[in-house]
Amino acid sequence: MKLKFLTSNSKLKKDGIFGFDIPAYKSTTGLITCPMAKDCIANCYARQGTYQFSIVKQKYERNLAATLTDDFVIDMITDIIESKAAIIRIHSSGDFYSREYIFKWLKIMDSLPHVQFYAYTKSFKMFDYEALPSNFKLIQSEGGVHAIDTSKPHARVYDSEDSFPTDYSNASASDLVAVLSEKIALSYHGSKPHNGNAFINKAA
Repeated sequence: MKLKFLTSNSKLKKDGIFGFDIPAYKSTTGLITCPMAKDCIANCYARQGTYQFSIVKQKYERNLAATLTDDFVIDMITDIIESKAAIIRIHSSGDFYSREYIFKWLKIMDSLPHVQFYAYTKSFKMFDYEALPSNFKLIQSEGGVHAIDTSKPHARVYDSEDSFPTDYSNASASDLVAVLSEKIALSYHGSKPHNGNAFINKAA
């Protein structure tokens, strides 16, 4: 079975999670795909390593082009059904770039109430928390234009697992932790040194 959009990397695959991705920060057409990114841009893991392989970049560009079409909702629903996916991560690369794009995802979620969706995002100010579907976990991601609200589900990146606060759940090895936890810690896993980037936390 060849899926149109969904993929599953080594981290997601072991937990049966599928993902949907678009280019990180900016597409080849100039569309800003991470409009609320700020401190994270310089050391974005999705602009390094295997994400730079031409076959990966071309797929993400095709995915992005599809999101701009009227057929995206039904095509995405079809892909999810054919994959028999129970959990979908939206964006290991890229982010919610517009409210219209968000609305398309909300229609997909409403059509598939048995599927759990989740996303780390710096575009959380675009969402109405009161209107989120029950099968969607929205996780605020630190390092963007807006400060995170720590009373809501959120994630912080640390320079190593030794730096993780004791009251945060370690999601570096398994993304299922992100689905189940409110306070998530991730270790920086870019392929280049982070050089003290402001969004990467250190031990207190």
